[in-house]
Amino acid sequence: MALRTKPTVRFKRFTPAIMTLLNTLYACDLGKLVGQPEDLVITSANDSQHGPQSRHGKDEALDLRSKTFADETAKNLFRAHLARQLGPRFTVLYEAPGTEKQHFHCQPKKGTTYP
Repeated sequence: MALRTKPTVRFKRFTPAIMTLLNTLYACDLGKLVGQPEDLVITSANDSQHGPQSRHGKDEALDLRSKTFADETAKNLFRAHLARQLGPRFTVLYEAPGTEKQHFHCQPKKGTTYP
């Protein structure tokens, strides 16, 4: 049981938003939901190709592997649980379901700043 990263993941700064995301993901890893994989894996932070307005480039967003969850129900339950744990200032999306690029994307809500 662990919170891990892919080898290519790079953190440039540990902003308050990133620290909130990491702490919340760590707590979610400790209290696993049915269908949640053994390890939660961060697949992107401030690395990779993201759009010019992406919060990834501002060190405020993380992507998380979803393909290792048991099924679509487990993925949707986890997304909702993570969103509740992060609270109203954050957005948690399940992007590209059913494709090779499926993942969870987490960031402060658009139009908000995080300390």
